[in-house]
Amino acid sequence: MDKISFQKQIGLKIKELRENKNISQVDLAYACNFEKSNMSRIEAGNTCPNIFTLYKIAQKLEIPVYDIFMRIRGCIPTECPEYVILNFYRAIHSYGMILHLHRNPLG
Repeated sequence: MDKISFQKQIGLKIKELRENKNISQVDLAYACNFEKSNMSRIEAGNTCPNIFTLYKIAQKLEIPVYDIFMRIRGCIPTECPEYVILNFYRAIHSYGMILHLHRNPLG
């Protein structure tokens, strides 16, 4: 899968997850502290969001980050061992914890 196809798949998945939670694009953008136009570009696949952007979106959708990647053809195959997915989730979760501790070292 090339970069553009991957971006489009990620964008469509974010849109699907957002719509399943009945959240408007404007509301999700606001919650993530993005401009609505940035959220629109992400969902349209016109930009490649970095991992922190995906983390923020997942956090506001109240889902694990790996849900964004699930069932995207060529990303995580359905036959992928569960431990690979769990390790990916743990890595993202640890990244979030590191960011949280960095912002407020006293807890």
